[in-house]
Amino acid sequence: MGALLGLHAASETKDIDGLIVINTPIYTTSPRLMSLAPLLRYVRPYYPKKRQGDLMELSRQGRFAYDVMPLKALQSMHVLRDKVIKELPGLDLPILLMQSRWDETVDPRSARFIKEKAQRAPVRLVALENSGHCATMGPDTGVIADQIIEFLK
Repeated sequence: MGALLGLHAASETKDIDGLIVINTPIYTTSPRLMSLAPLLRYVRPYYPKKRQGDLMELSRQGRFAYDVMPLKALQSMHVLRDKVIKELPGLDLPILLMQSRWDETVDPRSARFIKEKAQRAPVRLVALENSGHCATMGPDTGVIADQIIEFLK
């Protein structure tokens, strides 16, 4: 959701010189859940996450991760996503767009969609070949750091 917030902020102000986004949820790996969230949240406000093994690994590393997803937040993300989709053609700032190949939450088509729709923006798309959704805590942290340093030059 942070990447969506960044893209939205960039469309709202001209005070941003560039933007770095990772695993932006334009498309998710659970489109049915996204569609049902507005109704389902009244019956079942929290939905269990699929990849419990990943959560256990983060816990083993001393990091915290929720084992459920609040459906009200998912619905809010969907509303923001729709707004950002409309705003993409107006973006004209440099964007470093990174997408994990093994993202279990965000469909990798999202990155291609953003690059295609943000036609006025110079977009550098970087594939993170070894990471899942939490890319900044995965095996591609060096790639991410190097790309950010290069982007900021």
